[in-house]
Amino acid sequence: MFAHLAAALILAALPENVRIVIPERIGLSAEQVSSRLEIPPLDPDRGFDSLEIVIYHFSTGKESISLGEEGTLRETSHEGGMKALVKLKRKGALVRVFFIQAVGRDIDVMCRRLSKKLTSIIEKGIRR
Repeated sequence: MFAHLAAALILAALPENVRIVIPERIGLSAEQVSSRLEIPPLDPDRGFDSLEIVIYHFSTGKESISLGEEGTLRETSHEGGMKALVKLKRKGALVRVFFIQAVGRDIDVMCRRLSKKLTSIIEKGIRR
């Protein structure tokens, strides 16, 4: 019972007309992303009334440890990334799409950066 309630509270963080889709092969749940995104309410006067975010790539990054010629260990790390297709819809019909991406050392940073890009798209709206 508590798990269902927690999931409902997490999903309630996003506006009801925002949908997150993540293919199972990505290894993330919609709840993991939706609980970290901060998206302003959608205004139908901006040319769309719903938003669908399809996460099609997610990587946590990688760390490499190598042994140098002098016997010293060298560690390098690369940030992870998240890529998304953003679908803007009006009355269920697709009106515009955007491809966005964010990089970061963890999912919180990536989602924060993704939120900024989504907010920019939402605030600009669709020019008619």
